[in-house]
Amino acid sequence: MQHLHLQLSSQPVTSVLEKVDEDQYRALKEAAGLVERVDRSFLAVAGADATDFLQSQVTNDVASLCSGEGCYSALLTRKGKIQADLTAHRRDDDFLIGTEPVALKTLLENLRMHSVGHTVEIQDLSDTLGVVTVHGPKSVEALNDALSERVDMPQAQYEHVPGRIAGKAVRVVSMRATAGFDLILAGDYLREVSTRLEEVGCVPASPEAAECIRIESGVPRYGIDMTSENFPAEAGIEGRAVNFEKGCYVGQEPVARMHYRGHPNRLLRGLVCDAPTGSGTRVIRNGGEVGAVSSVCISLRLGPIALAILRKEVNPGDEVLLGPAGKRAKVVTLPFPD
Repeated sequence: MQHLHLQLSSQPVTSVLEKVDEDQYRALKEAAGLVERVDRSFLAVAGADATDFLQSQVTNDVASLCSGEGCYSALLTRKGKIQADLTAHRRDDDFLIGTEPVALKTLLENLRMHSVGHTVEIQDLSDTLGVVTVHGPKSVEALNDALSERVDMPQAQYEHVPGRIAGKAVRVVSMRATAGFDLILAGDYLREVSTRLEEVGCVPASPEAAECIRIESGVPRYGIDMTSENFPAEAGIEGRAVNFEKGCYVGQEPVARMHYRGHPNRLLRGLVCDAPTGSGTRVIRNGGEVGAVSSVCISLRLGPIALAILRKEVNPGDEVLLGPAGKRAKVVTLPFPD
C-alpha cells in the first residue's frame, strides 16, 4: 500500500473516536471525495548540483527520475533513524519536495547544512502551496470534467502533469495506488478549485473520514506512527522508500545492514479492538509492554482499529491488552482486511 496523505488541519488528527459521516466515507471509498489540505509543507531544490545532492541525502533513487516523475523517500540520521519522510517530484528545472509540517524544520536544516559546497538553491514554499486531494474510484472521471483542458492523466504512482481547474494552475499528482490524485496549487486557490470539483460531483469530506481511510490502509504518518526513534523497516516504509542499489546516502549503512543481515526488533501492525482506545495507550502481552497505540479510529467496516509499532515477537493473530483497563485487541497485518 502506498503513501497516502489525507488531512485538513495543520495539527494531525490522531484519534477519531466517533463514527465518521457515512456519506463522506463512502464518497472517498466508492466514488470521488475531496479534502482541502493545509497540512503539507513544500520546498523546492534547484541548481546544477540538485540531482546529485539530493541523491546523496535521501533513501530513494531520485537521480533516475525524469521530469514528470516522482517517488517516496526519507531523510535519515547517520544511525539510520527517520528524520522525515517525503515525496520528491522531478520538474523541468527543479525538485518539488513535499513533507509533513512537523518534519519541515529538520529537513530544511539538514539540507541547507549539507548543501555547503554544492551549487544548490533550497526554497521553502510552505506558505504558498496547498493541496486538494481527490480520492476514490471515480476520481479520474471527476478530474477530466473539472480540468479546463484535457491532459494525459498521470498513471504511475507520483507521476505528475500540469493542468488548470477554474482557470487556476494545478499540478496533478497520481496517487493511483490509493485510488486518487493530489492537486498541488497556490494556497489562495484552494476554495475556487474545490468549488469546481464539487460542481462536477466530488463530495467534500472531513479530515476524520480521510483519516479513517489512511488508518484502514495501514499507512503510517510521520510524527504520529513513526518518529526519529524508528528505522524505515520498523515503520513498514522500507519497501517503497529505500533503494538498495543506489549509491551512498546519509544513514545507508545501518539500514542496509538490517536489511541484509538482520531483522527489525519492532514492526508496524494493525489492531482490531474490542472497544475504542486512545493514542499513546500501552499495548501489553504476557504481562509486558510490547508497544504503544498511535493512530486510532472507529472504522465503518471494522469498528475500533489502531496502528502500533510492536515488538517482533508479537505476531498477527495474537491477542493483546490495551492499557490498565485491559481492553482486548487482535493483532493483524496491514492493510486491514476487508
